[in-house]
Amino acid sequence: MTALYAEGAQSPWNVGASRYFVHEHSHPTGVVPTAVICRIGKAPETELALLDTGATFSVLSRDVLEEAGVEVTEDAVVDIKTRFGTMSGGLCRVPVTLVCERGRGTDVTVEATVLVVDEWPGPTVLGVVGFLERVRFALDPGTGRDASTFYFGLTG
Repeated sequence: MTALYAEGAQSPWNVGASRYFVHEHSHPTGVVPTAVICRIGKAPETELALLDTGATFSVLSRDVLEEAGVEVTEDAVVDIKTRFGTMSGGLCRVPVTLVCERGRGTDVTVEATVLVVDEWPGPTVLGVVGFLERVRFALDPGTGRDASTFYFGLTG
């Protein structure tokens, strides 16, 4: 695995890496611009989620959480404006794991705060508040279509 170092650091800040996908993953609501591999809760399967540094919250449907074996206990109700219109949901704590590819380090799990929207039509969204703010990450487009790399590690 290629490791990334902060200026003057003696150890790398990233612990895992995997490929990311640009305009390659289709979802019923459209093509996902930047998709990364993750696992929600204890789901047996991984999924490709939209990595969105412009999204305030990570957004998941109740169905995704139930399939992942996550008990949904909502703390607060929040309204968000999306391309699907204004939607309401409840904030919930959920383990979200960034999955590395074999031989490229270790997975990283974040106890994330996510917005659960019952009828969320879009893909799972990994947003800033409660998730990306807890992860160090970098996107390296590489030198070819299959060379894109998503590096990740925990903050602090």
